[in-house]
Amino acid sequence: MLLTRWIGVCMGVMYILAGCFPVVATAIALVPSPIMGAAVIFAICFMILTGIKEMLSEPLDQRNIAIAGISISFGLSTGFVPELFAQLPSFLQPLFSNPLAATTILGIVLYQIFHIDVNLAAWMKKK
Repeated sequence: MLLTRWIGVCMGVMYILAGCFPVVATAIALVPSPIMGAAVIFAICFMILTGIKEMLSEPLDQRNIAIAGISISFGLSTGFVPELFAQLPSFLQPLFSNPLAATTILGIVLYQIFHIDVNLAAWMKKK
């Protein structure tokens, strides 16, 4: 956890330097495409595996399996069949044009819906 925090801090400092000093941004832009592609693939793999690790940190019951399955299927459908979502209202288009956004939003909403009894019991216990 500590290592990933320092990587994030270093990347933040690098972005600040790139924003304040055009020479730094130019140097970053001069990195060859294959190297940038490899860095992007590494970052994507790292994010996916971190997400899977977080998802498996608590036991997978039937609710969580259903939430993950529905969310991932829906998110992939926004990427593979975007014409299904072309008829949505304009204010919903940004949410369903990106598979990551659609999967994340649906996962959060489904988690709240599927765990409403647990959330309600915890809320009633506080009162």
